[in-house]
Amino acid sequence: MRYKNTSGIYFRFNGGRYNLWAHGYYQWGKSEAGKNVNALLTEADISVKTGMVTLGGGISYMSGNSQHSSSQSSDHRFDLLYGNRHSYSGEMDYFTNPYKNTEDQGFIGGYLYASFRASDKLNIANTVHYFAQADKVGSKRNLGIENDLIIKYKVYPQAQLQAGYCVFKPSQTLKQIQNKLNTGLNQFFYLQLTVSAEIFQHTRAGNED
Repeated sequence: MRYKNTSGIYFRFNGGRYNLWAHGYYQWGKSEAGKNVNALLTEADISVKTGMVTLGGGISYMSGNSQHSSSQSSDHRFDLLYGNRHSYSGEMDYFTNPYKNTEDQGFIGGYLYASFRASDKLNIANTVHYFAQADKVGSKRNLGIENDLIIKYKVYPQAQLQAGYCVFKPSQTLKQIQNKLNTGLNQFFYLQLTVSAEIFQHTRAGNED
């Protein structure tokens, strides 16, 4: 039986116009192969709100192993365990399992976003993602660029309509990893209706003296 441990620190600042959050986690112990674990995950996001517009950006870093990991005495892969990377790695979910998509060589994701609240009912947001490996494949780290355009419209107080158009441009490095050398521009469009309704409510009156 081998044990792996994770500890970290989380920081959040909400200042009205300015918002910032950041966290860092360190993993140590033993891997499944019996190597010493020495892995790191760090992320940060900062945004500023001016009137109806919010601008921001963030970065995510997960350590990984080099192409010659078999000769390494330590395992630098950060194990996500049950983590969900959808919030940080784009709407098209290319990197929800970053180590499978980077050949275990770590992951860097940077993004910039702009959100425009046109009214109480309408919100338009656009996010540009840049993905790269923490360790190089040959001389290149770049994995691709994604752009996500999301429009939300509140039809009723209990119903919201959401439309999204997402585009991903894979790099030559990612094509080689996935063995899809002829892959071009990938596009994804969705339309979603969310209804939140209270079906049943019961309140029990308290006993009166």
